[in-house]
Amino acid sequence: MRYSSTLSYLRPYQKECIDTCLSKFLDHKVNRQIVSLPVGSGKTVIFSHLIKQIPSPFPDADKVLVLAHREELIDQAYNQISKYSDLTRAKGEQKEMQKLFLAHHVAASSYRRILKYFGADKKETHLFVWGCSATVRRYDGLALINAFDEIAYHKDFLDMIQEKWLCNLRVTTIKTNVDLSKVKSHKGDFHLNDLSKYLNVDSRNNVIVRTYLELAAQRKSTLVFGVDIKHVESLTATFKRCGLDAREISSKTKPHIRAETLKEFKERKFPVLVNCGILTEGTDIPNIDCVIMSRPTKSPVLFQQMIGRGMRLSPEKEDCLVLDFIDSYNQIPDLVTTPTLLGLDPTTEMRDENLESFCVREKETSEEKKSGIIIDTPTKIHITEYSDPFEIIDDCSGAKYIGSISDNVWLRVGDDSYVISLQSYGTIKVKKENGTYCVIKRKKISRRVKGIMKHYYVKENLPITSDSLSFTIRASDKWIKEKYGTKTASTIASRYAKWRNHPLTKQQITWLKKNLISLCEKELNRLNKGQASNLMTKIIEGAEGNWKLKQKRGMIVEKKKEKEKKKKEKYAVKVGPLM
Repeated sequence: MRYSSTLSYLRPYQKECIDTCLSKFLDHKVNRQIVSLPVGSGKTVIFSHLIKQIPSPFPDADKVLVLAHREELIDQAYNQISKYSDLTRAKGEQKEMQKLFLAHHVAASSYRRILKYFGADKKETHLFVWGCSATVRRYDGLALINAFDEIAYHKDFLDMIQEKWLCNLRVTTIKTNVDLSKVKSHKGDFHLNDLSKYLNVDSRNNVIVRTYLELAAQRKSTLVFGVDIKHVESLTATFKRCGLDAREISSKTKPHIRAETLKEFKERKFPVLVNCGILTEGTDIPNIDCVIMSRPTKSPVLFQQMIGRGMRLSPEKEDCLVLDFIDSYNQIPDLVTTPTLLGLDPTTEMRDENLESFCVREKETSEEKKSGIIIDTPTKIHITEYSDPFEIIDDCSGAKYIGSISDNVWLRVGDDSYVISLQSYGTIKVKKENGTYCVIKRKKISRRVKGIMKHYYVKENLPITSDSLSFTIRASDKWIKEKYGTKTASTIASRYAKWRNHPLTKQQITWLKKNLISLCEKELNRLNKGQASNLMTKIIEGAEGNWKLKQKRGMIVEKKKEKEKKKKEKYAVKVGPLM
């Protein structure tokens, strides 16, 4: 059924989105839904029209609550809605609510409290709860399933570019020799103060400005993303030393100066604007025709928000140039770059590539290669075990990469699979399925039945999902601390727990001898209690084939190709119920 056919001034996909959301609500009783649309797609325009078409659940319920995390976003929503509806800004307690409109920060605790207050925290709510975001997945380990029941509509930014609703991008990647492997992490991304120490150096800043002069000097409105205020100030000074009219805004900038600077930038009165954390979202400056990514991140959300600043259509530009500075990818598995965002090999070099043409070419090349491969069904599966048990425990203090983001003992037990032992409380495993990390708690239960001891495992899926390993680990650590208390969590999970340096127990020696035939006394003496505990955990998980080497098939499967495919799937948004 078509519901919004009279809205002839809307773009086709906007009308389609409204129709789909109304159908989900009126025909299929999906009261809590979210849509996924990229930056510049007119999300505010969509829900401004949608508001009028949602019937009230009962008389006098004529109020709509719009939530956003920044005042500028609320002002934009107010101005847009006022074009199409009669509205006032409500103050005080508003209990008789008709609709709730939210953004992607809905998974935050403050938003969840609001949902609960209005009775919208359950699937059976009488309210219409609608969310819109360019990035529907949260990257702090908190699942949207607690706020929404279904992704009602999705349109990818590449589709929007091909259909000419968004500006095309030209991308050039610039690799530097800056090593980020020792930069501390904070909330799943780089610690900004620490990151700035490595990036805010004259050599790198000079490279950025020289690259701009060589590749982007003809661009009229260039937006530069820095790490912190000091980095912004240094970059601006470097641009000015080269004779360029560059200006800066940050949290340090006074509001009236910020407003005047943005106004003049929109009017193209100067060519370069450097910022940090100000223009990542909710900023409408269509004339931006170059974005310089000089601030690395592990967050796909933040990365998309930054490049999205240049994707809005404007009669004053043909495309937007993205200069993506990539620092030591190999040391940082979660580093997001333009190639990884597109699901490509992270080492892919892009030199003034037209994004639309590049993606079409990559797809055609991929299909050609695929059609030329013939794979027979393997007749044998060969399982290779470690020849030396200490090959397994060479990192028995925990997975090396995880050690940089967690103080707990997470053990790698397979590709994209990590486990932590909680002693008598069981284990927690983080594993990747269909491009998303999920978390499973498992506990062994022993009961005597008719005089015979029976053992079985109870599994529980924890409400933690994310596309990022670091965010999943951090969310799991938080769950452990909240579930068992800080003191207990530190004792059972921390790699700094004192008991881990104690000698092996007799029970551990007996267990290891029984399960590792090749383990001799000399090898046992090399272990302490913590290392033995980790090895036992790996062996137990190995019963499912995780700590052994991967099963080898008789055919060579292109690993790199499979990896690229998974990365493409990683950022895919699937319309339908949230699982």
